[in-house]
Amino acid sequence: MKVRNDVADWLELSDEQILCDDFLTEEHEFDNYLGKLALNLGYNFVTDFIVDLKRNGFARESQTTSGMRVIK
Repeated sequence: MKVRNDVADWLELSDEQILCDDFLTEEHEFDNYLGKLALNLGYNFVTDFIVDLKRNGFARESQTTSGMRVIK
């Protein structure tokens, strides 16, 4: 899945627990992006999704379609 570059930076710079804590408890610049997902899908789904992205890798929005993925 391709994610916005600012979201990709956030995923890369934090561990899973901090990502979920930030998403659930703090104001951050991704409220609009992830908040819409949470409203439609539920917070547990979104935090599971965040952890899955972190564990399984993701593509940055700016990457080419060459199949490059960021694996952590």
